[in-house]
Amino acid sequence: MNESDKDTGKLTPFFILGLSSIAAQVIYLREILSVFYGTEFAIALVLGAWLLWTGIGAIASAFVSRFLTANIFILFALGLSIALPIDLWIIRNLRGYFDAPAGEYLSLSNLVVSILITTSLPCALFGAIFTTGTKIIRRFSSIYIIETAGCFVGGLALSLFLIQIINPFAILALCSLLILISCATSLYNLINRLLRLISILTAITLTAILIGSDRIDFASHKKFWRNFHPEFSFAEGTDSRYGYISVISYQGEYTIYQNGHKLYSLSKEEEQIPLAHLVMLQAVQPNDILLIGGGISGALREILKHEIKKIDYIELDPIL
Repeated sequence: MNESDKDTGKLTPFFILGLSSIAAQVIYLREILSVFYGTEFAIALVLGAWLLWTGIGAIASAFVSRFLTANIFILFALGLSIALPIDLWIIRNLRGYFDAPAGEYLSLSNLVVSILITTSLPCALFGAIFTTGTKIIRRFSSIYIIETAGCFVGGLALSLFLIQIINPFAILALCSLLILISCATSLYNLINRLLRLISILTAITLTAILIGSDRIDFASHKKFWRNFHPEFSFAEGTDSRYGYISVISYQGEYTIYQNGHKLYSLSKEEEQIPLAHLVMLQAVQPNDILLIGGGISGALREILKHEIKKIDYIELDPIL
């Protein structure tokens, strides 16, 4: 293998870092929005905290530049690969850490503190790894281009299909595994035996998390909704492009939530029956109908009981 091939191999971790950073940012943002009921202010706080902690991590690693070796680089990669899935579990259980009555919204101070704490370690490690890696490899322009390409590919893959077919724990466990493998293999001959062993054990653990991610994801959602209300039972859920859709059972009723917001109560479909017929009776002979949202609540079924020629039903989220 010539020097050019070796250098190209050393750039691979930065592509993975770019891909993983955008994946973690999107997943954490979606989860925090669910915890805080879609509060739009959370978006600005998450993005601001992300930049803040990444900068702090980069600056902190620069201050210890004389100690920056391949071993330190791998230690940062190990820390990040462990932190990503653990941080997701912490975010889903944020409500349990605050003394909030059942069903009550968490305060603005809770929101700020939660975001600053949960984003601190992963973001600081992203910044530290990037700075450390650039000082080891010293191909600054190539590193920036490769990392940006990783962000682009990660964002595209996540938003178009990945988030809809793989649960968040699996995505973060996969990202963690790729980070660890790419960092360890690119500098394998420069790290000591103990770190090699720890890296292998961590990779095995991440593989186990990846395999059992469906169970972990379901258990964390159950805990999330029990923190919201002790009598809420999480029945099932799925990710869509627009957020996480949950079906919650409470006292024999099933209710659909999206990002923590209540959408429809399936046990109260009878409320939609008079409303749908009342609207249909406003026209003498309604033929072409446009229904925007609400079809899952029973309105669509009731409208179809009338003699109509055509109905167009529009829903923003195709999962619904």
